[in-house]
Amino acid sequence: MMMLAVDLDDTVADLLGALRPLAAAQLGCAPEDLGEPADYRLADWGLGGDGYRRLFEWAVVEDGLLERLEPHPGAVDTLGRLADAGWQLCVVTARAAEQRRSATAEVLQTARWLDAVGLDGLPLHFTADKTQVGWDVLLDDSPTNLGAGLAAGRQVVAFHQGYNADVPVPRIRRFVELPGVLAGLRLS
Repeated sequence: MMMLAVDLDDTVADLLGALRPLAAAQLGCAPEDLGEPADYRLADWGLGGDGYRRLFEWAVVEDGLLERLEPHPGAVDTLGRLADAGWQLCVVTARAAEQRRSATAEVLQTARWLDAVGLDGLPLHFTADKTQVGWDVLLDDSPTNLGAGLAAGRQVVAFHQGYNADVPVPRIRRFVELPGVLAGLRLS
């Protein structure tokens, strides 16, 4: 049985959609003024340096951000169908992988969110180095994680974001595309 590891933020869950109004309020602009980010840490939104980290920590600790994220359309249903088709699933997230004040809240909110959207019971890994988890295919948005998977000789699929457009890997823009992309991979 093949193992599909899925990232949460901006892969299964729409973190950018939830951060956009918070970033706009902090920056004094309208949410629609913030385009699709070309930088993974949102420097093009004016959150350079540690601005992203500070906004994220505040939103998690003070606003319960991770419990109110919306899954991307079709994500939960598609993952359920893949499990029914014989794929083993696990969640691999970099949440709480760094020492920061929001780490405990990240773990608790992640577990509650997975339960609320119907993805409870999946193995859950909190790690910055996702290649350390035993998966056959990784679905992720991070250019760093996609590149690390490739460098380790593993199969990766990008959930398309502007900031990962230059990573030469199979990609999806919508979850309904995932079963077809997985079927096209050469898996041993």
